[in-house]
Amino acid sequence: MTASSTSPAPLLLLFGSLALGVLPLPSLTLPIGTQGTSDCLEELRRWVSIHRSGPRHVGLEEGEQLSSLLARLRLERLGVAAPPPELDALVELAALGWKSHRTPRSRDGREVMTRLALAEMTREIEREPEVGEYLALEFLREERKAPRKAEIVCVLLNGRYLNGTVSPLLSAARSEEQEVRELAREALSGWDLERVHHFFLDEMDRGLASSLRVGRHFGNVKEKPIWVSERLRQILGRLYVSPNWRDAARAAHLVGSLDAKRSVPVLIEALAIWDHRTEAGRGSKRIRHDIVRVLQELSGRSMGPDVESWNRWWQAVLEGRIALSSEREQDGAPRTRATFFGLRPVTDKIAFVVDRSGSMQMSFGTSGRSRYDEAIEQCLRFIEQSGQDTRFSVTLFNERGDRWRGKLSKASQANLRQARGWLERKEPSGGTGLYQGIATTLRLGRGGLVDPMRIEVDTVIVLCDGETDEGPYWVADWMRKYNEAAQLVFHCVQIGPRGDGALNDLARLSGGRFLQVEG
Repeated sequence: MTASSTSPAPLLLLFGSLALGVLPLPSLTLPIGTQGTSDCLEELRRWVSIHRSGPRHVGLEEGEQLSSLLARLRLERLGVAAPPPELDALVELAALGWKSHRTPRSRDGREVMTRLALAEMTREIEREPEVGEYLALEFLREERKAPRKAEIVCVLLNGRYLNGTVSPLLSAARSEEQEVRELAREALSGWDLERVHHFFLDEMDRGLASSLRVGRHFGNVKEKPIWVSERLRQILGRLYVSPNWRDAARAAHLVGSLDAKRSVPVLIEALAIWDHRTEAGRGSKRIRHDIVRVLQELSGRSMGPDVESWNRWWQAVLEGRIALSSEREQDGAPRTRATFFGLRPVTDKIAFVVDRSGSMQMSFGTSGRSRYDEAIEQCLRFIEQSGQDTRFSVTLFNERGDRWRGKLSKASQANLRQARGWLERKEPSGGTGLYQGIATTLRLGRGGLVDPMRIEVDTVIVLCDGETDEGPYWVADWMRKYNEAAQLVFHCVQIGPRGDGALNDLARLSGGRFLQVEG
């Protein structure tokens, strides 16, 4: 793992852009106009023209020039009515670096154009909200002609809820362009309008919407109409009883949007069904645990997976003999459950993705072991404590991913001994290619493509001790495009304080836990 020692220029700090973290290469000299709006606007158009012709490295000097140029444009247009004449050029400038901004291992410095242009347009929308409406009408109505520009506009409108943007966003949310479609839906999430509610429910009925996003949308609606709650209950019931564990995982994202009166009967019925499937060898430890966890959170009681006990409790609640919730009797599942650095995931199909970069040679606190040795010790202990019905895989990563065995292995003593021998023969070295580790574990295709039929696990535990080679920018895009199909939960452990946000995003966007430990 390496960290850039180059400090960002004062102008970059002043205008809120991120440190570039790229090595300066021989760069194109760009004279900057110094007087009048026309000079600055012409210079901005020159930037667009130069970079439109093909990929070109953007070094620190060019980043400072662009930051300075945008600052002068901002000062020149104070008090000028929106939309400013340079708005279209700013959208195109942001679009030129968009792929580099979001894709792992493609960062060439051009992402600075996207970050600075997005920041500039964000300030303009905050100053004049009509700018957001102009952008929506201009770029979302015919998004197929310029999909990347439409993506930029969806990002700018996310969470703003401007009246004039709802129709263009709903149109974009049905786009044939997948990335436009997903970003438009993200921008609509949480908007308390009947049209938006109908859209998300219809898409969920057809299996076209992200359950995590729909759950988040309705979770943010304080007073849901009765018809919304009833449709959510119907969708929840259908997903929970599906024989596909991924459908039941989608239901878990929606259950928090419903009141207990509607959700509890569905949960108890689902628990009974998944109990029968477990007895028949077709169950899912993760799904069963998730259902029990929600019931325990609603009730404050710890009755485990005992369906009859939950039925008696619910009948007593309906008859008014006891309150819905009592003080928690104990903290969820038994404390003997297997742990990994304090995380307690419950699953019987798990993949570990462990950092083996050079910095993992550092000592882990006062344990007398290196970070790497501590990680593999806790990994193997977790697998052993999970029981022999658990199946597991282990992948190490530095600049590339390296997986032990191509298929999941049972947690037998023989397999654990062989895994330990393989892990102990590896020495920490090199960089921190987190994406490479995940791609190797999940057998990702070109561009991060996921084939759910090839993924055997439902839970991934990631451990890393710092900034990653790819940065965090790819995570949200990959999750949005692919994890709805895979329904993986990522639990992430960061050793030490020097993370870049990638682990946090993986956990947050998949419904998992992020934990930072000293070491």
